[in-house]
Amino acid sequence: MRVVLYGENHAVRELMLQAVRRLLPPPTEVAICAHVLDAVRLLDEQPPPALVVVAEDTGAGLEPEDDGPERLLHDHVLMAARRRGVASVMLGRWQISGTCYGAAVVHDWGADHREHTLRQLAGACRDALLSATATG
Repeated sequence: MRVVLYGENHAVRELMLQAVRRLLPPPTEVAICAHVLDAVRLLDEQPPPALVVVAEDTGAGLEPEDDGPERLLHDHVLMAARRRGVASVMLGRWQISGTCYGAAVVHDWGADHREHTLRQLAGACRDALLSATATG
């Protein structure tokens, strides 16, 4: 089974990896992407993964010139996953519930509540995978 993770910083990528490892122990192949373009290429150019987990971009560390109309955001990864029919989950900072491009949103409760966020994220990933196998 293959999983693609995208997050703009190391902390969220590590959080998502821990949640996926709780749910899907090795030999699950996990591709960790720090750039939207890398994640979208994995979705467009390779056989689709079973799951995509995306952290909502916060703009942390962006320079003003980085925030132009050509900037790719987490939305692009979710749209690519939806196009391919891949189960997806989003770890949200500003959007804290509902769905985003078909992905269930799990609120990131911050460092003080890491265990709670991990449990919710792993559960949402499990539900997304179960839903995908039930419909596909």
